[in-house]
Amino acid sequence: MRAPLERNAPIDQARIDAWLNDFVGYRTNVNQGRVEAYLKQFKPADRDLGARVLDCVEFFGPDRIANAYRTGLAALPGWSPKAEERQGRWVFAPMSPSAGDSGGTMLHHFRLANGMAKNKFNKMFVHPSSLLTQQLSADDTVVLLDDFVGTGKQVSDAWAEPFSELLAGVGNVYLIVVAARRAGRERIQNETELMVHFGHEFVDCDNVFANECVHFTVEEKDSFKRYCKKANRKQPAGFGDCGLLVVFAHRCPNDSVAVLHESNKKWKGLFPRNT
Repeated sequence: MRAPLERNAPIDQARIDAWLNDFVGYRTNVNQGRVEAYLKQFKPADRDLGARVLDCVEFFGPDRIANAYRTGLAALPGWSPKAEERQGRWVFAPMSPSAGDSGGTMLHHFRLANGMAKNKFNKMFVHPSSLLTQQLSADDTVVLLDDFVGTGKQVSDAWAEPFSELLAGVGNVYLIVVAARRAGRERIQNETELMVHFGHEFVDCDNVFANECVHFTVEEKDSFKRYCKKANRKQPAGFGDCGLLVVFAHRCPNDSVAVLHESNKKWKGLFPRNT
């Protein structure tokens, strides 16, 4: 987790400008007015807490996403940008077979990051439903793509059905993500045949509510949890109680704390997921 500024550091223009610079490119424009309105939802005594939480937000913009995908692909054995130097056939597909999920978006990011946006590479990129028709063998490689692994449940469930059947007999199957929680990554590696490659890993101390998180006191965590419950009473710490402060330019994952992305009559998140 990124370290916040010291307690009671001024919420001045320089600090606001730093946030705006960090969060540039989010799907819903994060401007000064929205930041100020967001902080006003915290009681005056807790506004410093709200500001320090924003200091800690880990934002993945296009450059960080592209770098993760470039380094992830380059690390895979048998890969080469030159077709004649690759080992076997290579096929790329989004991890999620559902339209509207992040997989398709990340496929586009991946192609741009690795210089494969031209039409000549189209045959290498397929929808998951087409994997079975590729007639892949033990000499071939499939790379599945997504943005984030939180609990690992979604990937494990998708592997159980349909991917394990679609990819039966394929020699190497990788999952490349921009970022992953260690616990989720380990679950995937224990429950599936996927080999996970990631650009950034989150551990226990990245959970804002965990004892391992040293940036906030127990009292501050309790106060922050109350605001998270205003945003989402059922999942205040995000899906799976991950307690993360993670935002991607294209969408805030629901594994992040509710105050960042949930909106209702009592709360309006700075990084809404559904707009």
